[in-house]
Amino acid sequence: MEERDLMRIYVLVLSLLLLTIPLASSQVDNSTSFRIGYSPEKLFNSELGIPSYLQGETIWLNLPESHEVELQDSNMNTIIKLQIDGGPDSIYMFKESDILGTWRLIIDGAIYELELANQKLEVEENTIGFELVNNSLMIIGEIQPKFTDIPLESEVIVAKNRETDFITVQTELLIEQTNTNIDIKYELVGKETKISIQPYIENVRSQGEYSEIGAHNIYAWAELTSEIALVKKTDNSRFTTYVDEAIVETDRTYFEIVDVPRNGLNMTIPVPGLTDNPWTVPLKYGRALLSVYLEFEGKIFVNRIPVIILEDKLIINPELIIPVDSFTEKIEFREVIEMEDNMELEFLLISKINGIDRIFYDTNKPEITKINVVDRTNNDILEKYELVFENDIKSIKIDETTYVMGKELGMSIDNFNTELFINSFRVFDQIIDTRMNEDGIIEILTDIGMARIQVIDSTGSISGNGEIIIRKLDTNNDEFLVTAWNGSDVSIMLPEGRYSAILESENIQGETEFEIFGDEKDVLIVVDSVYGMSTNIWIFALATIITIEIIIIYSIWKKNISLS
Repeated sequence: MEERDLMRIYVLVLSLLLLTIPLASSQVDNSTSFRIGYSPEKLFNSELGIPSYLQGETIWLNLPESHEVELQDSNMNTIIKLQIDGGPDSIYMFKESDILGTWRLIIDGAIYELELANQKLEVEENTIGFELVNNSLMIIGEIQPKFTDIPLESEVIVAKNRETDFITVQTELLIEQTNTNIDIKYELVGKETKISIQPYIENVRSQGEYSEIGAHNIYAWAELTSEIALVKKTDNSRFTTYVDEAIVETDRTYFEIVDVPRNGLNMTIPVPGLTDNPWTVPLKYGRALLSVYLEFEGKIFVNRIPVIILEDKLIINPELIIPVDSFTEKIEFREVIEMEDNMELEFLLISKINGIDRIFYDTNKPEITKINVVDRTNNDILEKYELVFENDIKSIKIDETTYVMGKELGMSIDNFNTELFINSFRVFDQIIDTRMNEDGIIEILTDIGMARIQVIDSTGSISGNGEIIIRKLDTNNDEFLVTAWNGSDVSIMLPEGRYSAILESENIQGETEFEIFGDEKDVLIVVDSVYGMSTNIWIFALATIITIEIIIIYSIWKKNISLS
């Protein structure tokens, strides 16, 4: 009985299998695996997904055997309908007049969706603010984008809008224990972009002289790549596969590397919609990666440099790349960037939507007043100064320049509300004399002098270690400066006025008063010493020596008397 039941189950299962085999075969026949891409050689397997397209790009298909192909726009209007007999075929080039959105590729009745997109990202709000923090510029940003579809991989990119079209990148390759750098230059020629990549050995100074580094031979090559998204859609899901593909690449080149940018690599970025060769993908604006390969003595060094490709420029190695959450209503960021003279900044929000980088681009420049302090006599720009502002005005000082947030200060230099200190000493000018130079920098003019302090005794200059305390005498405030003394002359820049200089050392002390009224003044601290020791110590030492000598002479005399 049990065997009979088992036999029935076996027959039932076998019957079901026989019934499903034709069905499975029918499903395979109705789903055609093919290759689709941008050129005859640059094709992708449809099993991974369908690439997205831009206006000006061409759909290429490689289908096995003969198939009927129909292309419909986002309104389901038939654009083309043709029979393809196999082999790579160019079926359609997208026009500027074509409607953006989801298009349908129909092959023998099977429907495949692909996206025709543009690269512009609209925003509802874009607010950028600035603060001065710890000798740097803090950027405070809020961007509210208008997403029409699900965004992925969003980044805020901040770059300094440089006046020059080149950048230098340091590599990890050491030749004769010296760093190798890469100069990257670009030039727009029509709609094409020419890139020059020139490696060179960084020449460094050693004890005032350039080190001698000979020429060396290297191999070098480069490629510019971008991400291609392959999207596969089902009824309820969408799967995206990203592959890195070359936009343009160079040959592996053998040349001599020296201490100046001379030999190198050249590449041309083609216009959008076209490819450098059939094996590369067409240019799309947005994020890319420049990989420079240097081969030296059997080792390969790879330098990967982020690049943002825009219609009219390249941004190479931007200062900040900030990953952000695309799904928040407002994208917020706070980042710090190093201060420079030219602080015009470029801001980009880039989000990948349907496999295409959508780009929002803007520029902004903080309103910053720059101030220098200048010696009125010789127009030298001073560095050892401090400005203290009223009304809680925030400022930072980098080297010789003071930066103040806001433009109002620079527009009203006649009403300058600040106190000036030179080497910690207040300048008591009733009205601060200012002017605006040709670069828009406020210059504060002041009268200063240089005190050259020398410590001497009756024998001349002496050596030693200690401190010299400089104190201002014509003020009610306790203003002083302490500087180290090691026996050498000490030069101190001071505002005009009366001062005292006090030497404090382990063995000697001394003090003098002096006045500063411009130019350089020699200040002598005369100490009561001989060869760096105080006179009292010398007297004590000499007295001790004399006493010892007297004792010795007395002992000898007494001994001689006893012997006689």
